[in-house]
Amino acid sequence: MKSFFIFLFISFNLIAGGAEPSQVVNNATAQKATTKLENSKTKSTSAKAQEFFGLEWFDKDKKKLPHMRLKDLKGKLTFINVFLKTCPGCPKSHKIFKKLTQKYKSRKDIQFLGVQSVSYGHKQNSERELHEIRAKYGYEFPMAQDNQAVIIMQYGAGGTPWNIVLGPQGQIEHNYFFISEQDADKYVKKFL
Repeated sequence: MKSFFIFLFISFNLIAGGAEPSQVVNNATAQKATTKLENSKTKSTSAKAQEFFGLEWFDKDKKKLPHMRLKDLKGKLTFINVFLKTCPGCPKSHKIFKKLTQKYKSRKDIQFLGVQSVSYGHKQNSERELHEIRAKYGYEFPMAQDNQAVIIMQYGAGGTPWNIVLGPQGQIEHNYFFISEQDADKYVKKFL
């Protein structure tokens, strides 16, 4: 019951804040592309990614960035790591993500993004903790604070860590708890 009221509250705030109802939550569409590349069900069911909204974006120097739009990512294979500082499984995801960023750091056609999506524990998962995670793992890519867990709702995430891969045309290719280095390599080979 509590989750229902939180959902209503967030949905109302998003719509009242100018978001289109079609942008708010589309779990059914997002979940069509939820598993790994090898899953035959996802080969022809890639869903179109939804526009990011309600996120505060920061660069490596903690300076606020303009709102990130999907058109800014067009033509790039985009890896998104969704996390909480207090999430027990997130350090494993960060280690994999760090390895991927190092492996592909010279590629201009690959974009990495990080999102701390706070579905609970707002005091323990604040903007300050976002920057602590950045420093700990040496992340230099854009990172966002999502205080209303919008990205979790948009992509039907089952929690954190959550990894999303968007293809160069903005389609959801991977939408799952983890991404392995092998899966990431397959996406790079498939699209680039």
